[in-house]
Amino acid sequence: MGHALAQNLPKQLPKELLECVVHDPALNIKFCSQIITRAQMSDTYLAVAHNNRGNAYYKLGKFDLAIADYTTAIKLNPDYANPHNNRGIILQRRGDYARAIAEFDRAIDLKPDYANAYNNRGYAYQKLNRLDMASKDFKKALAINPAHANARKNLEQIKALRIPI
Repeated sequence: MGHALAQNLPKQLPKELLECVVHDPALNIKFCSQIITRAQMSDTYLAVAHNNRGNAYYKLGKFDLAIADYTTAIKLNPDYANPHNNRGIILQRRGDYARAIAEFDRAIDLKPDYANAYNNRGYAYQKLNRLDMASKDFKKALAINPAHANARKNLEQIKALRIPI
């Protein structure tokens, strides 16, 4: 999932927004909900709170609530790539690869160096048996982040599928 400390955000986030990024999903929901309810921050910061709460809902398997928060985050900050990527992950998980690819495309349009979005789109292409497109995206993710373990593993799987028996 995309983290709060992402592109299109000021370098210094308010302390209370940082509290909305903890490892316990229940606490994330609590702190992010408090920020959202008060609505005393800019739309940019509120988008981060919605994205982070969406991530917590995702971790709890509450995918409809997560998508609702990601959608709100996008409405609040249309230039924020993370919620597009995150929505794509849920759509992909549901087997809706075409719509997932569209979300990853948008995330990449907004943040061309978003290695995770390339990896995620590559995985969706792989599920659609579009192995050339998948391979291209995994390679792009690795070009951006050579340490991207999932992209490396996914690329190796593509290579294994292409070996003639």
